Amino acid sequence: MVPLLAMCAVSFAGHAAASDTWAWQQSVQFEADHDPSRVIVRDGADTMNLEVMYDGLTWKQVDAWPKGKPLRLAYAEKTGTVLVDPVSGKSVTVLDGLKTQPIDRLLDVCLKKAVSTRDIVACYGEGYHRWDAQMNLWYRRFMASKDPDIDAKAKQSMRVAQRQWLHYRDAQFDALSDLYGHRSGTIWPVIAMHKRLALPRARALALASYLQAF
Repeated sequence: MVPLLAMCAVSFAGHAAASDTWAWQQSVQFEADHDPSRVIVRDGADTMNLEVMYDGLTWKQVDAWPKGKPLRLAYAEKTGTVLVDPVSGKSVTVLDGLKTQPIDRLLDVCLKKAVSTRDIVACYGEGYHRWDAQMNLWYRRFMASKDPDIDAKAKQSMRVAQRQWLHYRDAQFDALSDLYGHRSGTIWPVIAMHKRLALPRARALALASYLQAF
């Protein structure tokens, strides 16, 4: 049996990474943008109203895009999810508005290929690692923000909150080990790892929401 909660053994880049470094990517087309932080893209008949941060690209550059311009949604651990202009190679960071999170898509692909309990646990371990990296990325972005509404007091409060959340996470890990570690059967490591992954995922999405304009 795989040991309970076995785990698979990030800096921000304002410019997009090379296309061969992406863990996931999807072609989309530009529809419109709304100041200050909304970009609407189309994937076939579906649209996504993306909440973005203008970092590698400015709002004026995005506003000049023609409707139908080919773009690429892409994900890597170092950047999180970004909307890339293939012409310039530059990007904006995507905070919200995706139909499915790329990390969840990658997890689904991994699980479909899994043939054993060990494989399944490893998939969840990889998903945990990616969500943990995403959480740390959003935390660093918050602490480095130059938004006047995210002042020194807000950053200090978030620093305290994050430290307390880490203590909460560790206590939850202990609880999961005590709850599932003594049970026989190969399903319990899978269940425990799935629940463990949910912790940084929820925290990462919460931190991303604090960076949104509204």
